[in-house]
Amino acid sequence: MTDLFFGLKQNSLKLQTFQAGVLIEQQEGEQNFAAPNVGRFRIFAVDSADTGNNADFVDRTWVDQGEGIGIVDGNDETIRDRKGISGDEILGIQVSGFQTKTANLTLDRVSSTDGAQFRIKAFKSGVEVGSQIISTTGSGRQAISFSSPTAFDEIQISAADDDTRFTFRSINLPNATPKVLSFGQRPKKTDIQFLQDGEVIAQATARQNGIVPNVGPFKISAVNSLDSGKNANFVDRTFFDRGEGIGIADGDDGNSSKKKRIDGDEILGLDFENTLATDALIKVDRISSTDGAAIRVEAFRAGISIATEVFTLGSGNLTGENTLNFGSTSAFDSLQISAADTDTQFTFRRIDLPGAFTL
Repeated sequence: MTDLFFGLKQNSLKLQTFQAGVLIEQQEGEQNFAAPNVGRFRIFAVDSADTGNNADFVDRTWVDQGEGIGIVDGNDETIRDRKGISGDEILGIQVSGFQTKTANLTLDRVSSTDGAQFRIKAFKSGVEVGSQIISTTGSGRQAISFSSPTAFDEIQISAADDDTRFTFRSINLPNATPKVLSFGQRPKKTDIQFLQDGEVIAQATARQNGIVPNVGPFKISAVNSLDSGKNANFVDRTFFDRGEGIGIADGDDGNSSKKKRIDGDEILGLDFENTLATDALIKVDRISSTDGAAIRVEAFRAGISIATEVFTLGSGNLTGENTLNFGSTSAFDSLQISAADTDTQFTFRRIDLPGAFTL
């Protein structure tokens, strides 16, 4: 579990997301305009029916540096109405890659003549899983908490009576659990699978000694390296072996066993199309080294390197799969995996991305 936070910084137009207290993403909003999405959080207005000349108006969020986030509705008559959330206006907050059963919200500019009432609805993958009306007696800034017996990845908040008015400041998900995207070889099979929370979403069949197919948002490739001699023009490619895993065929590989492995200047590339992650569990196999295997993992975002880690493993021929637990304080959209010394060899089996989210 982890702690996720999303909100508007006080006296600022900055919308921020934090994970376990670390700033992950930040976007600058614009005064009186719609709130931008920030990292894994999407904030939106659920469109409501309007009347008169504005019957076709589409509701949108409204950022005010001092007051918070409100909703512009076709029936709003004053600037104050636009800054707040009231009537049939509904604010949606969606988190991608995680789910939770608890949410703590900070609301501002709360007002009501007889005690404010807020309706909160919870959704998972677009399906409503919980609802609650919460009442407060105070005004101004108020903190409210919502819980559900069923995990959710979206909440919608609105006024639950005719005269409640408020703005949104922040949401904290203190016990969020990650959804997991996975890609790799089905154990002892020729199937290459893309999974979400253990459920197979897409699958393709790899051919023995052939190139590994792309599946779902995952694009797997060999980063081409320089070769010598008669194979100087050889283009590196992935190499599938049902028993050993995924390696790279390189122009300088002298025998079939080296084609099955990743070693030397060979680099395996994994791209997650339209997806970001901050953590990766990488399973490697057939590891060998005379003096201690070393495997380098490098993370990129939009082609720019943002984090690198070298994992040091044992000497000799290691049996079974090993997991490289890679993490970054900044979100990445691709990884490159390679040997970090001259005699390390290994194959790739699988990658799990807990908390990965779609852009």
